[in-house]
Amino acid sequence: MTHADAAGAIAPLAPGEPATWAEFLDTLEREARRTTVPRPSTMTATTMPGPDGAAWVPPSGLGPLPAGLADRARVVLATQQEAAAALAGTMSAARRHRAALAAVPSADAGHPVYLDVTG
Repeated sequence: MTHADAAGAIAPLAPGEPATWAEFLDTLEREARRTTVPRPSTMTATTMPGPDGAAWVPPSGLGPLPAGLADRARVVLATQQEAAAALAGTMSAARRHRAALAAVPSADAGHPVYLDVTG
């Protein structure tokens, strides 16, 4: 598959690279929705991707975003921002839970350990 660059020259697409802005926005939207953190009742069904360490790079050769897709791009950006906020909240809660668990004495402490669960 090929695409035209800004000068009108035809250049080959890299494998897996989107051919159109609409296809690219589909991918971004799908990834943002997949990243959105599920409610605690569905935490075992999470589909959050693992970090790959790669920096985000926009697809090459698509040219400027068509004006007709600007509103859709804004919606995709808002979806990504919501996903980022949800992830930040979940990470904060996980840190609080980890700190609470770390405060519980270990049974390996070498002395009797009692945990007051009533107050």
